[in-house]
Amino acid sequence: MINPAPMCANGTKTHVPSASSSSDFLNADRGDLLIRGFWEGSTDTIFYVRVTNLDSKSHKNLPPKKALERQEKEKKKKYCKFCENERRHFTPFVVSTDGMYGFEARAFLKRLAKLLTEEWEKPYPTVRGFINA
Repeated sequence: MINPAPMCANGTKTHVPSASSSSDFLNADRGDLLIRGFWEGSTDTIFYVRVTNLDSKSHKNLPPKKALERQEKEKKKKYCKFCENERRHFTPFVVSTDGMYGFEARAFLKRLAKLLTEEWEKPYPTVRGFINA
């Protein structure tokens, strides 16, 4: 569910900060994707997607896993506190141009497969294969 105007649990619109507010707050409030109830109950989760090139100069001397981990930590450092203040979860979805997923992205895909397994009444390996395709 993409949420262009944040809503409270009761359906009323939340306060949208003015342009004079911190740009970091605006970015945290408007991640790439908002899903309600993904990790728990009716709690919103903001997802921020980053596609990174592991062959770039900045990642050249790092193992791929470390480069993806660094990207996740950078996003968490920047946005996690703002999401917590809004009582939202924050999940960075970091993927390389080569198709490698960061730790948080893999956790997201596992959880998505579990939720779809229940919804579609299909075996987990079948759903996971569909997601990975």
